Amino acid sequence: MYLLDTGCLFLIAGIDQNNNVNTRSFETFIAKKDVAINIITIFELLNNPIAKRKYSQIINSVTEKTRSLSFLSASFYDSYLDVAILYNLESKSFKEQQEVRLALSVPIIEVYSYYYSNLLSLAIMSYFIPLMNFKDKGMIENDDYFKKETQERFLELETKIRDYLIIRLNEMIKNDCFFEKNRNMLIDSLFYALVYAYTTAYNKAVKSLNKNGWIDYQKLFNSIKLVTKHLRLLETNNQEERVPFETISLYSSLSNNLDVKSKKRLKQYIDIIVDNLSKNDSRISPLLNHLMRVHLKALLTEKTSSRNNDILDSMVADFISFFNSSIKFDGLITFDNKFASKVRAIYPNIEVLDESNFSK
Repeated sequence: MYLLDTGCLFLIAGIDQNNNVNTRSFETFIAKKDVAINIITIFELLNNPIAKRKYSQIINSVTEKTRSLSFLSASFYDSYLDVAILYNLESKSFKEQQEVRLALSVPIIEVYSYYYSNLLSLAIMSYFIPLMNFKDKGMIENDDYFKKETQERFLELETKIRDYLIIRLNEMIKNDCFFEKNRNMLIDSLFYALVYAYTTAYNKAVKSLNKNGWIDYQKLFNSIKLVTKHLRLLETNNQEERVPFETISLYSSLSNNLDVKSKKRLKQYIDIIVDNLSKNDSRISPLLNHLMRVHLKALLTEKTSSRNNDILDSMVADFISFFNSSIKFDGLITFDNKFASKVRAIYPNIEVLDESNFSK
């Protein structure tokens, strides 16, 4: 059985063309295969401005052009919805299909809000980690104290961000605008606002360090706690212009006036911070754990933000991991080369067929 991603379905249904793929070769191949799509892909179809009105056409085309078509769910998603709503969905009305879109969005929003609340909280706390390398006013030299306080402040911030994201993402779903561009804008503007909200606490600590040669850690963490308490995220404006990440990354804030050699050491230090913070989280998949490390490093060092369509992509591929003990998968078929590369890197035992396997 092969798992198909959304691009494959568009090609099969004739909704989209791919100049790099020999359509006849591809359709000849899948005509003899058992194929599967999962509920994430179903959501992507129902959420796509073009595909949502052609959902029935897409599913019927895949059914006609393959040996068999299976729909996959998993225990995580089943705990949020009754998968029976997917049965014979292609024969139901557009209104009923859109009601299913709303139902499918619930676990997806849960993953998004969990992932990004963790990512952004880790990024904000990363700004303060370099400060643990200096003396405390009260001569606190216990690393455990700093780690304990940082973890508590992280949990407070993470909870607040997650609650906010659940509200905003649900608004997008209800307003039929849960698109990558809008999600990126939301995350970008939120991170930008968070950095500036915590700037005062950070600058006070640095000013004390420059003036006195020490930092009052207790005062620092009280300041962080106070900022978190008074955050009004729902009042955060969505930035329509590009967020100037080059002005707010941890690297840019620390690298002014450094020579080339020192900048290299700084990047290595930030790499250590990223590796220590982005340890594997058993509550998310291997591919999402990989993305967490990549996205955290991007927020701390680069001039661009992370692109969150990666999340849906990873959730598609993860179904092979979910079912590897119960279903014999032959592989994944995708025409997204970046996606294919990620899956190969994280799941080396999964065969990935891409454009090169059906080239003209």
